[in-house]
Amino acid sequence: PISEFCLVIVYLGQSLTHVSSEFTSACIFAFVITALAGPVMFDAGDRLHTLLGGLLGRLGFKAPQGVTQMLGGQHAYDIVLLGFHRVASSLYFHIEQRQPELLKHLLIVDFNVSIHPRIAERGAAVKYGDVSNMETLHHAGVSHARIIICTIPDDILKGTSNLKLLKALRQMNPKAKIIVTALTMADAAEMYAAGASYVSLPRIEVAESLVPVIEAALTDSMENYRSGRQARVEDPASRQEVMP
Repeated sequence: PISEFCLVIVYLGQSLTHVSSEFTSACIFAFVITALAGPVMFDAGDRLHTLLGGLLGRLGFKAPQGVTQMLGGQHAYDIVLLGFHRVASSLYFHIEQRQPELLKHLLIVDFNVSIHPRIAERGAAVKYGDVSNMETLHHAGVSHARIIICTIPDDILKGTSNLKLLKALRQMNPKAKIIVTALTMADAAEMYAAGASYVSLPRIEVAESLVPVIEAALTDSMENYRSGRQARVEDPASRQEVMP
């Protein structure tokens, strides 16, 4: 896009007769167009990527690989984690601490390549991919997984929903155990009807975890509860997760 600084340079160039007035007018026109189109393009970026991803690939704009493994590797993973956000980060930490033997069977698919090195150095495989793109997931080996998990709620997912993802995954891998996340009870019921093996409802799970906290507060045993909890799940300040 044309920036304000670019216009300043162009005006200076025109005043010094380095560029013509026609060139300056063209730059101003381009600035107006990009200023108007930019916000719309950013908002629709995920939808545009879904529509144009195949064309961009044929034109040579390939998915970034960096430290990630190339899509389409031959190794099949038993557990696939689709998307990597806060809940996935905490789940990954628990697996690493409590069942590290599962790490070699775990594949994480996420588009944020900046966190891939931190994921990979802890033992799990990680591949670049847009979880809303079924072709990408197929090449990543999701069709051979035994367990497929999406911990990202619909208000964070881009370009798809847990229900849409579930339906597509069920067609791709009919035998897999598929775990998805719902925001409402109605969503959860619809997901079970669509073939979900388990639906996580964070609002209910958080509410359940707060009941013993309230009981501890009522009985003046909060310190005992906190020390017991820290013994079970570790002090949050000392948890070295991928996403703090």
